[in-house]
Amino acid sequence: YQQGRGLLDEDGNSGKGRPRRQDRAVSNKSTRGKAAVQMSWLMHEFTLLEALHARGGDVPQPIAHGEQGLLMEFIGDGADASPTLNDVVLEPSEAQPLFDRVIFNIELLLELGWVHGDLSAYNILYHRGRVVLIDFPQVVDCQNNPRARAIFERDVERVAQYFEGAGLSIDHRQLASGLWSKHVPATDADLD
Repeated sequence: YQQGRGLLDEDGNSGKGRPRRQDRAVSNKSTRGKAAVQMSWLMHEFTLLEALHARGGDVPQPIAHGEQGLLMEFIGDGADASPTLNDVVLEPSEAQPLFDRVIFNIELLLELGWVHGDLSAYNILYHRGRVVLIDFPQVVDCQNNPRARAIFERDVERVAQYFEGAGLSIDHRQLASGLWSKHVPATDADLD
């Protein structure tokens, strides 16, 4: 998942120009290096949540972050968290609009240059008739990860499988191919 993804600091900035000591700490997996990698994972999720939320994405609003975790909007009623989509049986009339909204969010991610990396009904909350995508620390860079397209196709297939169980007919291969070609510029490797 991390291949092609830059290391981010606690402010969400790229690690370009960081001291070589930190690079050595990361490659040696020292305590300092592990802390830098942990912070980077958190900051990838936090900055992506900020970007998605600002563009109308269906994600929890990010509030703050620390060294060990993120604080974000609670999705639920009272003390009860919303269920994940895999724990919900949709009404037939809900399936298509909810699927369309998931695809809207997938497209937002692609426009920002990212693939969720683990999208399925287990990482989509159902709250009061709407979907909320969660769990973004493993996002994959569309341009710099050689497995990005395969990971993206897997995400689309998993989402399609859930909604097919709710009565929709979806050609996940055609859908994934169309979305990818619409939002991710072809590279020289794609043209060979």
